[in-house]
Amino acid sequence: MDKNAIAVYVLTEDEYETVGYIPKELTSSLHGPLRKRTLDVTIKNVRLRTTYLLIGYYTTLDISKKGAWENVVVGANLKVD
Repeated sequence: MDKNAIAVYVLTEDEYETVGYIPKELTSSLHGPLRKRTLDVTIKNVRLRTTYLLIGYYTTLDISKKGAWENVVVGANLKVD
């Protein structure tokens, strides 16, 4: 397991369920703003797929902050988007 992984949880009924992880290409750029609580995160979509070999939750997140993202973050996002 990656010690720098950032999990995404959704509150269902009375418990939190893990629905995915932030791609590792982006985690190093998000740890600082997460600690400072300067990010605005919105879950745009959560899907459960049951197709063979693709079983699991799939999420779409909108992560924003004040000011511009560094070029390395923009480039990493384009690779995983």
